[in-house]
Amino acid sequence: MKIGIITLHASENFGSILQAFALQSYLNSKGHDAYIIDYTYTNDYKQYNLFYIAPGYFVKSLAKDILYFDRKRKRKKVFLDFSNSKLKKTNKSYYDNDDLSELNKEFDAFICGSDQIWNPNCLKAIVPAFFLDFADDNKRKIAYAPSMPIDPGEKYYDQIKRLVNRLDYVSVREDISVNILKERIGIRQDVINVCDPTLLLPGKFYIDLFDLHKQETSALRNDYIFVYILGDIGTSQNLIKEAINIQNKTHMPIYYVSNRKIREFVHNKNKYLLGIGPREFLKFINNSNAILTDSFHATVFSILFEKRFISFGRNESESRVKNLLSELGLMDHYGSDYSSECLTKKISYKTILRKIHLMRENGERYLEKTLFS
Repeated sequence: MKIGIITLHASENFGSILQAFALQSYLNSKGHDAYIIDYTYTNDYKQYNLFYIAPGYFVKSLAKDILYFDRKRKRKKVFLDFSNSKLKKTNKSYYDNDDLSELNKEFDAFICGSDQIWNPNCLKAIVPAFFLDFADDNKRKIAYAPSMPIDPGEKYYDQIKRLVNRLDYVSVREDISVNILKERIGIRQDVINVCDPTLLLPGKFYIDLFDLHKQETSALRNDYIFVYILGDIGTSQNLIKEAINIQNKTHMPIYYVSNRKIREFVHNKNKYLLGIGPREFLKFINNSNAILTDSFHATVFSILFEKRFISFGRNESESRVKNLLSELGLMDHYGSDYSSECLTKKISYKTILRKIHLMRENGERYLEKTLFS
């Protein structure tokens, strides 16, 4: 079956592009012919421009953009290279309010998801294309694991209701999103919770495909702590303090990715990695001694690669990180609840991977049912 997937694949965000890659890879492994619809919602993408002036922070934003220009340009190139080499995309690119209805001539079915495509707090709007509003009535319209905020805003309820009711099958990524659709908005009693697309594939798939064991750089030949801060550094002080605390105990360097250099990490042994691409991101996780992050997808890959980690949820990611860790019995690795032993005590990943296998089977059953029933 020829399938068109619409999601946030164009963002220079590790999780966004890797979940798009994972869903497409999974579907193609099952004999489908899946394409990423090359659609960009520019309101989301503008934060990745080489020069992006945050509202109210003209001087500070400009200074940061000039300081990190070379790193941001490198990041843009490696993400584009990954997108062009690893994602099978439609020949035509679409933006914002472009008419996507011509895609009905090309595809048998459409899937929207995963990631933050149903999050108006993130996108600053409800984007109809991410609800497959362009798909004809006679086309299969499937939602796979889109994520919603805890409070999407009552002003959006009617629009969400109208758009979701057109879909043939609906699944979401978090339990709380199930409750929002069923209880708060009062629609789709058939909606279910499924795992993120990155969990549809085992850790070995990524390790083998991207050759993550290969030691290409001196940075990967020694033990180190990998820190990935996706959110604002100012609200990540607990994560930063814990990373320094672990460094003081272990004497390992910190290799980190964040939107700017972190003053507390300015040390000869530590390395600032802004500018790495998705493959390097996975490699740094897989070869690290431990991971500290506020990212949902960095948490996912820490688990898939059977690493020691602590996950610090941000306001935007707290519910999905907690949902995942709770389901896997790993809440002692969550920022406000983590055990001091979680980075020294070996995790029983045999048990964890069995639980992931059950989550994966649930997602597989859903996709098989929606594509073949």
